[in-house]
Amino acid sequence: MKYGIYYFSGTGNTLHCARLINEKLDDSRIYSIANLVNRNIYEINEDVLIILFPAYAYESPIIVSKFLKKANITSKRIIALVTYGSSYGGSLGEIKRILKRKKLSLDYSNGIKCVENYIPIFGSPVGEKKEKILFSQDSKTNEIIKDIKANTQNNRVGFRPLSIIISF
Repeated sequence: MKYGIYYFSGTGNTLHCARLINEKLDDSRIYSIANLVNRNIYEINEDVLIILFPAYAYESPIIVSKFLKKANITSKRIIALVTYGSSYGGSLGEIKRILKRKKLSLDYSNGIKCVENYIPIFGSPVGEKKEKILFSQDSKTNEIIKDIKANTQNNRVGFRPLSIIISF
């Protein structure tokens, strides 16, 4: 099975997870959504599409949603993973809605708690607290890798009204 890991990362949390997944899956390639958009490439034809992105104000980053809206996706299985500090809000639901409009379904989704990077509100964790979050991030990513290999399906997305207000 051929895996395509399409990621967008702002501070590096998502890139770290994408590299870990890429390292542990056979026959996988990793792609930067930002680089693909800059090169005007919107073809996705791997057997399994894995979309990785951070939650921005409880939604997906604009570049990710625009990329998915334009992308020609022929993958048989679609996975969405969101990295977050405090909550991923409605970001996975947003991805599910974009795919549904394209007559595609989201087969598996999950969130990966990372070090919070919106410093003005949440501050920056230090010492043991930071180390605990980093360990948890890798543990959760490894759990997700097992789910991907086992072809686990779920329906983790949901509507979160507060997300709409905050992202607006």
